[in-house]
Amino acid sequence: MNGNGKFQDPYTNKDFWIKQLSTKTRSELEFCITEFDRFAAEMENEYRIVMSPNRAEVCREALIELIKNEARSTKNANQGELFNF
Repeated sequence: MNGNGKFQDPYTNKDFWIKQLSTKTRSELEFCITEFDRFAAEMENEYRIVMSPNRAEVCREALIELIKNEARSTKNANQGELFNF
């Protein structure tokens, strides 16, 4: 429940999915997004939930955000090498 006494579904919270998926490598994340239907089915089994459209959308958004963050950090790391003398 949240502060208003209403039930809050943790699986519709992007931060929940980011936390759960943050240990995956960039290639694993990219595979998850390209094979999202299979990935969603695996998440249903792992968390014993029904991957509703809302849950799936939030999970997909979290995957995309993690991939973008990984790409940014890789780009920044590579740019740093340009300036090492």
